[in-house]
Amino acid sequence: AVIAASSQAPSSQVAPHGGPSAGRLGEVMRFLRRAITPPVVATLAGVVVGTTPLHAVLVADGAPLRVVYAALRTLGQAAIPISVVLLGANLSSGPDYAAIRPSLAVGIALTRM
Repeated sequence: AVIAASSQAPSSQVAPHGGPSAGRLGEVMRFLRRAITPPVVATLAGVVVGTTPLHAVLVADGAPLRVVYAALRTLGQAAIPISVVLLGANLSSGPDYAAIRPSLAVGIALTRM
C-alpha cells in the first residue's frame, strides 16, 4: 500500500532528498556548471599561479618547470585562431532561408556582400 501511494503522488508534491534546501543546492550546482567555463577555469588557475609560490616554479626566469608553462602558453595562443575558424565554419552554411521571412533573407544576403 505504501508503494502504491507513493507512485500515485504527483512529482511536484514529492520532496527531493533533503527537503527544500536540496532544491536550492541543485539550482546552485546548475548555475555553477553553466558559469564555470574553460576560460573561467583558466583565469582562476592563472590567478592562483600568479599569486602563490607556484609562480617561481612555473613562470619565473630559470624556473624548473618553465617548459610546462611554455607548452601551455603555446596552446593558449592557438585558442583565438581556432575559435575564429570554428565561427567561420558555423557561419559559412548560413541560415535556412526557407524558415525565415524573405525580407530578412534579402537583408542577410546584402549584409554578406
